[in-house]
Amino acid sequence: MIPESSPEVALRRPNRALMTESAIYQEVGRLLVERNSLTRGQLDDATVRSTLLGKGLDEVLLDENWVPEAVILELLSEVTGIPTMPMARFSIPREGIRKVPSGTALTYRIIPVAFSEESITIATHRIHEVTGHDSLQTLLRMPVSWVLCTRSEVDAAIKHFYGLGADLLKAMEGNATRPKISEGELELSTPGLSKLLGEIIREAIQRNASDIHLEPMEDRMSLRYRVDGSLIKIPLPEGVERHYKSIVSALKVLAQLNITERRLPHDGRARMTVDGETFDLRVSILPTQYGEAANLRILNRKTTFLTLQELGLRAGQLPLIKELMSRPHGIVLITGPTGSGKTSTLYAALSSIRTDSISVVTIEDPVEYQLDGILQIQAQSEIGLTFAAGLRAVLRHDPNVILIGEIRDTETADIAIKSSLTGHLVFSTLHTNDSAGAMARLTDMGIEPYLVASSVQGVIAQRLVRRVCQHCLEPMELPGEILREVEALFPEQGGAFHFVRGRGCPDCKFTGYKGRLAIFEILMMDQALRPLVVKNVPSDEIRRLAVARGMETLRHNAWQVAMEGITTVEEVLRVTPCERT
Repeated sequence: MIPESSPEVALRRPNRALMTESAIYQEVGRLLVERNSLTRGQLDDATVRSTLLGKGLDEVLLDENWVPEAVILELLSEVTGIPTMPMARFSIPREGIRKVPSGTALTYRIIPVAFSEESITIATHRIHEVTGHDSLQTLLRMPVSWVLCTRSEVDAAIKHFYGLGADLLKAMEGNATRPKISEGELELSTPGLSKLLGEIIREAIQRNASDIHLEPMEDRMSLRYRVDGSLIKIPLPEGVERHYKSIVSALKVLAQLNITERRLPHDGRARMTVDGETFDLRVSILPTQYGEAANLRILNRKTTFLTLQELGLRAGQLPLIKELMSRPHGIVLITGPTGSGKTSTLYAALSSIRTDSISVVTIEDPVEYQLDGILQIQAQSEIGLTFAAGLRAVLRHDPNVILIGEIRDTETADIAIKSSLTGHLVFSTLHTNDSAGAMARLTDMGIEPYLVASSVQGVIAQRLVRRVCQHCLEPMELPGEILREVEALFPEQGGAFHFVRGRGCPDCKFTGYKGRLAIFEILMMDQALRPLVVKNVPSDEIRRLAVARGMETLRHNAWQVAMEGITTVEEVLRVTPCERT
């Protein structure tokens, strides 16, 4: 039996015949005043603005923030009989998207949410005229029913299914004049290519993307954003590939690059302000077989770092990290691939121990966050200020705690190890697959095993997994092979597991994920492990003993997070290696 609250039931309810648009909003305005959601003066003002600006009454009320959108949708539903429903509850059909032309979707601001051979259901955030409704049914050659969703949901769905900047592309093609773009600064109100480029960058910033990839293909243009560590393909409207060279030229002007040079790689910088926040853009241009590819790295000047409590540490992990932070000397390493959140964890650790009685100095490349009360040095290898050279200078500055952005070579590793043995607490990062691999990495750099054993206090391996979107999550079943692995890791569960996945909705930009969470593997060096390091035994042996002594592995930690409905099985398999026996 289908629950009464399901989308299927709501869409079977007959809608009352649509009144004219003006009559509908006149009634909505009357109800707003009657129910004290709006004053008579505000309604009169909004009505006049609606006439002068050619906008609907609801659009004026929303633009002025006079009435919440939920209230307007509720009243529209009451007046028309059209149900309201979150778009996250629908699995938007590709057949319906193909049925409704992009021009129609852009004109009416509508999106198909359910489709069958007999009828189509369309979501909108506002009511259209009867003539528009009739013409739409004639165009689609089938009955149309409606559902009300929020404006942001409809706009996000249109961008996702019909292509980012589809409405701008029409305006751009109708404007024969060359766009004006000032060097180093992007003005979003400028028409034409600059506005389309601005829309691409703005959308990336609103998605919290770290990179934008603009790439030419043989017969199309590719746009991808790196969001939460993963590249996401962004749909583009048909015909935009004809303007690819012009878009790249506009970007090069923005970044103060030579637009006539198309044979050599070159880099530049630009700046952009969105919603009052300033972002720096690092622009890289590469010549390829089909034209110039562009990458934009987005840097937020106001990026804040997390505290230890916000990192996502499980109950048993936070005390271990705090214990490592409290050691008087030694070296604490954080390992993981590029983009796994190592720097954020380092800053959270420093933030937790900084006091007026401790001198903390860092050497980084680059300095990603600014920490009050801590001396931070920017490494500049081109002038000889390498990690090793900077570290020697830091040691003469009487520090208690030293942070080295990354141990990249033998010289830096040697100085870091010796510093940790002479009364300094040293934090740094390494690129290894797991915590036990850090010992082998240091010995491969030429550090004597006995020095590694005596100096390393602990190793924290970490990864970032994407959080499943809480607005569109749904349960899922595990494949047999994966289920057997989970049952072996968690026999106490008795086979009762609950896993979820994201269906995709406007809130998560139809990815099924929103945000990221760190998972950890914390290896605490003790008297049982140190002899193995001195003997330079393989990493697998160190790992097995550490697990036997209670270390929770990355895979185990990831499965726990998935069972709590925070991430998905797909993320566990993508980010963590299968457990070795």
